[in-house]
Amino acid sequence: MHIVKELIDNISSTSLNRFLTEQKIANEQRLSFSDQRVLLEQLCQSGLISVEDLNDFFFQELLYGHHRLMRVYSLTASTCLRLKSRDSWGRLMRKFQIPDWAYNQIIETIPQKEDSTKLAAIQEERRNGNLIRVHLIFVFCMLKDSAGPIEEECSYLPVTIDLEQRCMIGKVWNQHGIIQESRPQIQLDKIYSIVEETLELELDNNRPADPQNVLYDMSKELFNQFFERLPNIKEIDDKRESLSSIIDAMLQNIPLHHVEQKDGKLYMPDGIINLEEELYRLIQQTALYDYREDHALNTLLPSDEKYISKIRFSDRDNLSANLTGENGVDCIYDAKTFMCIRDSLDIVKRIISLTVNFPRARGVLQVKYEADNYQFLTLHILEGKYYSEKEFQQIWGLYKEYERKRSGSAMYENPAAVDTKAM
Repeated sequence: MHIVKELIDNISSTSLNRFLTEQKIANEQRLSFSDQRVLLEQLCQSGLISVEDLNDFFFQELLYGHHRLMRVYSLTASTCLRLKSRDSWGRLMRKFQIPDWAYNQIIETIPQKEDSTKLAAIQEERRNGNLIRVHLIFVFCMLKDSAGPIEEECSYLPVTIDLEQRCMIGKVWNQHGIIQESRPQIQLDKIYSIVEETLELELDNNRPADPQNVLYDMSKELFNQFFERLPNIKEIDDKRESLSSIIDAMLQNIPLHHVEQKDGKLYMPDGIINLEEELYRLIQQTALYDYREDHALNTLLPSDEKYISKIRFSDRDNLSANLTGENGVDCIYDAKTFMCIRDSLDIVKRIISLTVNFPRARGVLQVKYEADNYQFLTLHILEGKYYSEKEFQQIWGLYKEYERKRSGSAMYENPAAVDTKAM
């Protein structure tokens, strides 16, 4: 039996050691091999672990881990309804000669350049007998540039077709040194083309919540959460009661064509300008400037809460802003220009991309949400971090939370409760 080195490269040492411990492999046996690939080959050949158990382990790890570049395609309700029947999967199964729904040949599947894409594993999830989710592991023959001849390596691409949340999620390891025809985006295109053709997928281009609007909602709420951490936010909120009187005094004796009156006080209609909201934000910003005179900004960015680190607006000027500096602490929250950035959110109301920092035990997990392609939403975990299923649920769950609010629909279940582990 042969295990390709790329398969080992896809797995963290921590996860592998945990698996070996569960298989009751002593440390002495592990330390006798400097190469983990050779160790696993020997353990399988000696019968100390089974190929089936090892394939199952690889399957679970390949669903997440290094596969940080993701595309999410929204599917039509009719497509998902049809795919609940196993008969609809026949063409895909025949194309790759998959005999059953428990197929897992990850170790044994090694594509060649002439036959660049193979399906290594398929597993289904059911609830009350109904098919709700299918996981696929594709293997792509990736061509790597090197000092010598072009090298062929295996690239593993997990795909989840979620019939409840009506989407297809494809993932790839965004590696460097790959020749043009094997670049990660090309791999994702290839896999989508295969799945789209064999399963006759229809994309939902009329979804109730536009991704750019969803990212706007996310950014606005995360900005608000930042200001809510000011120690004097209660006193600031209390000022709302007196703002109408301040606005009335401001507007007195100014010739304005559209000024209106309510309860004896002058005000401007919201369709022109919401003066109360503008003044409230100005008070917030004043309190922030005052706070920064005596405190470091990172005291308002606690390590146990998520926050925005970069934003790109959908406007003609292609305005973007880094909310954290090179050291991750100097934020544009602290800059005089932040009021303009905050105002731009409400003017544009469409965000092309948003980067959110999620807390983790050590450091942060930086995730970019990108909605610059009408066919799919891109999620990208930055800085080469190895991520878990739980972290994926947090990342995807955050987007689904605001998508659900924007669409005002109960069609999606609670994303935090989604279990993407194969059954």
